[in-house]
Amino acid sequence: MVLGLGTDLVSVARLADMLDRHGTRFRNRCFREDEFAGLAGYSGGPTAGAAAGWAAKEAFLKALGTKVTAIPYRQIEVQAGPGQPPRLVLHGLAQDALRRSGATEAAVTLSRSGDFALATVILQGT
Repeated sequence: MVLGLGTDLVSVARLADMLDRHGTRFRNRCFREDEFAGLAGYSGGPTAGAAAGWAAKEAFLKALGTKVTAIPYRQIEVQAGPGQPPRLVLHGLAQDALRRSGATEAAVTLSRSGDFALATVILQGT
């Protein structure tokens, strides 16, 4: 049973600007180190991968219906690598929020076209 659905679209150029302006401070606030490295192998290169990862985090929060500030982005980990389907690994408050929603799984899909990255998250439960 679908318990939540969220989609987010991110401009790769906008995320590149955020990385340029805020550098490692932004990266460390929003991504785990292994997560950022894994997203670097995503289609379109490291910045497109980071944009897709950011979109997935936002899509997860939208699927929950939670305010963006309620769960730190680092607690929503996006694992994506060449030849592997992307998946969400939830930590701390993100895992707690998933349980409270009644969902048992958060499925994610990532896509990129031109200068945009898109993610959709579906929360599923029994």
